[in-house]
Amino acid sequence: MTLLDFCRLIRKNLALFIALPVVFALACLGYLFIGHSDDAVYTASSRIVVSTHAADVSGLAAGQARAYTNSDEGIDVTQSVDFNAKTVTIIVSSPDEEQSINIANEVAEAVLAESRSFLPDNPDDPFNGRIEPAEEAAMSGSTDALIKYLAAAILAGLFVAVCLILIVNALRRPIRSIDNIQDRVELPVLETIPVSDGGERLLANIRFASKRKEVSSICLIPANDDSSVCLIRELLENALKTEQHSSEMVIKCEDSLSKSMKAAYTAREVDAAVLVATAWKDSMRDLESSAAELKLADANLVGIVLVES
Repeated sequence: MTLLDFCRLIRKNLALFIALPVVFALACLGYLFIGHSDDAVYTASSRIVVSTHAADVSGLAAGQARAYTNSDEGIDVTQSVDFNAKTVTIIVSSPDEEQSINIANEVAEAVLAESRSFLPDNPDDPFNGRIEPAEEAAMSGSTDALIKYLAAAILAGLFVAVCLILIVNALRRPIRSIDNIQDRVELPVLETIPVSDGGERLLANIRFASKRKEVSSICLIPANDDSSVCLIRELLENALKTEQHSSEMVIKCEDSLSKSMKAAYTAREVDAAVLVATAWKDSMRDLESSAAELKLADANLVGIVLVES
């Protein structure tokens, strides 16, 4: 299968190609927001701004962080220090938004109180500190995680869709092109539709391919899809009208052999029988079985018209 054939195959199954990724994405959202709504983690931060001894305050904050951390309840407390700004940040993550805020502020107050009692009061370098309390908590990494989960779900949906399309295509064996027909059926492709000459070439090729010298009756038989047979008859009728010495010609349209055997009986009676195949709608299996049935009926099967959809 060429890249062009693959693109056409996707276009023919575009609804499935779009629907599966959407379904996977919706399932992912449902899994995240319904099945795992209790797994959210909220992070709050409070800051201690000091005039000096930032390193000492950071050490005291590390001790308080360990004391307040409770893995059983999902509470994680950490601290970081910025020596240039002389700030120590208390970071609290927990399953409860209000709890994260309260613990962050409580730890900050405990650290500042401990710092005031622990650090020496030096008149030349007095220790001053203040707290910038936490006022809100955010779901940690929720947006990034959501995007990653959705991207993974959409890619999985695309992968499954492509696999299903390829599997169905392999089972159906749709007719793709003239080469595809000529590799499997020993019949000439008389014309590909649409045409720009009004059907003159198609009419001429039917006459050329016929075993009988005069062709006064033609039977058009679809491989399976019936929608294009009437179009072929109109083309042939238009081509007959343009001939200077047009002769009377009977053009019959029949149902596919999968629906009725009437086409086989009609094909025995007419001067030329023509199979009509629609690309990507009819399967190679339908075309092969129809050709074999008409040959068994001893019909003058002259060739195939391929309708490109």
